[in-house]
Amino acid sequence: MIYYFDGDDFEEVKGVQSSNSQHSFIESLLRNCSLDEDTKCEIERSYLDYTDEEAAEKITYLLNNQLHPIFDNARPSQTDIIRTINDQTK
Repeated sequence: MIYYFDGDDFEEVKGVQSSNSQHSFIESLLRNCSLDEDTKCEIERSYLDYTDEEAAEKITYLLNNQLHPIFDNARPSQTDIIRTINDQTK
């Protein structure tokens, strides 16, 4: 939480606006996520109004819901294939 001093007392600032880099990251994560279309649309409508904390929470949520490039029938690159083989053989 962020506070500022107004001369008499400390008051809580409700939240810092999310940054352009967070907006861009959310946009890129939305392209490859496994969420249903309604949920994606809801995020797309509201992410520009997120606070910094809300954006960080949504980024974590989207990272946890990404399509796997091999197992979810996406188009894997050679790097994806090598990474998956290494992960599977550890």
